[in-house]
Amino acid sequence: MTLLRRSWEGNLGATFGRKVARSLSLAAGLTALCLMSGSIASGYYNFVYFASRNAPFTPVPVRFDLNALVGGTVSYFISDQPPVAMMPGDSYAGIVSQIRSAAAVWNGVSTSSLRLSYGGVSTIGTPQSTPGIDVVFDDNLPVGLLAQTRVTTPTDPTPYVGGGFVPLERSKVQLRSDLTATVGAVKGQPSYSELFYTTLVHEFGHALGLQHALVSGAMATYVTRATTKGHPIAADDVAAVSMLYPATGYVASVGSISGRVTLGSGGVNLASVVALSTNGTAISGMTNPDGNYTINGIPPGQYFVYVHPLPPAQQGEAYPDNIVPPVDLQGNPFPAATGFGTLFYPGTRDWNSATQVAVKAGVSAPNINFAVQGSSGPAIYNLETYAGAQVLVPSPYLVSGSRQYLVFTANGALVNGTTQLTPGLSVSAIGSAARTEPTTLAYYQQGFLYEVIDGGQV
Repeated sequence: MTLLRRSWEGNLGATFGRKVARSLSLAAGLTALCLMSGSIASGYYNFVYFASRNAPFTPVPVRFDLNALVGGTVSYFISDQPPVAMMPGDSYAGIVSQIRSAAAVWNGVSTSSLRLSYGGVSTIGTPQSTPGIDVVFDDNLPVGLLAQTRVTTPTDPTPYVGGGFVPLERSKVQLRSDLTATVGAVKGQPSYSELFYTTLVHEFGHALGLQHALVSGAMATYVTRATTKGHPIAADDVAAVSMLYPATGYVASVGSISGRVTLGSGGVNLASVVALSTNGTAISGMTNPDGNYTINGIPPGQYFVYVHPLPPAQQGEAYPDNIVPPVDLQGNPFPAATGFGTLFYPGTRDWNSATQVAVKAGVSAPNINFAVQGSSGPAIYNLETYAGAQVLVPSPYLVSGSRQYLVFTANGALVNGTTQLTPGLSVSAIGSAARTEPTTLAYYQQGFLYEVIDGGQV
């Protein structure tokens, strides 16, 4: 029989930033926000169903059914209707080449059992006998978005919940048809640009079932993303797709951390819990409606663990961090709780007082719990960072033995848009790879702050 479909949408926001080099802790008042290097870290979440609105809550993710795919391979098809306008020097062939290259990034994750195959240029909408991905060019996009992806599942997920996942029937990656248009601060999207490429990698991640990241890996929004053509995905992007489609032996090679986040006597839904190593590796997960969480896919090692609320929705976004909340079988959402302050385990706002958690392969570290305190929400968010001397560079790397400025801007970092720092604001580097020089935090220009960072001997 033919089922009507439920559509989920994963949007690429155009005006939201949280990028930084190395691992920093930034605190102001009752809020601390930890930020990781996007070249090696990211946070992930899936499209999720819950069987009921009562505990126990077991997340049922949306993903492709590998048994319905020949050789575990999902095909993607590119529309035969090319963009109506392209940047000077660009071509449809160049765009197709970049799309294929972006898909190959996910195809090359050896710890994932899912494979992607180019099905060719086709008329989108032609009936297909197997699940797949369609890439189209269409300007019917919300204001401020460079691209978006829609994943489609059966209208009634009930028959599938017992099988551990709800099948992803089709994904549609939607790129702008007018690639010369100005979107936010982005003035056109040439296919040969790094932004266009990393956007494609991001959208293919959505098409496979991944939602937005909370630090600067491939699945972060475009301003927050710190990936490049040379390093298009991060450790946690790998963990995300590998946990959704695990290859033989993968789960046994990594560990996990579990616990509960509570506010008063109740659990906190959709709190982001992050495991952060001082070498920059960070893996995160989200809490269930009862506050329970498990972070999977963590490489063995020592980790700081912290919890923080999702940042508020930006222009054109429907949810905090534009993460589609989990739903029950009737499609009713479980909204995110954002009214609490950040804590490091076992219950401190200062990472220097935090206790690291040991993670071993094939083992879960349990009872890493947090009792958070209520607040009005994140006091500082939308952080963008730059570094350098003569020229400021976004998403910079810190060179061992170097001394340079880290320049950043964030909502709430200054008092009412003045040049006065928010009282209590401080910045520090987590671990020994870098350090901030005392008394160097100051107003820079046009709403930016700066801090002097010394690169240690890595």
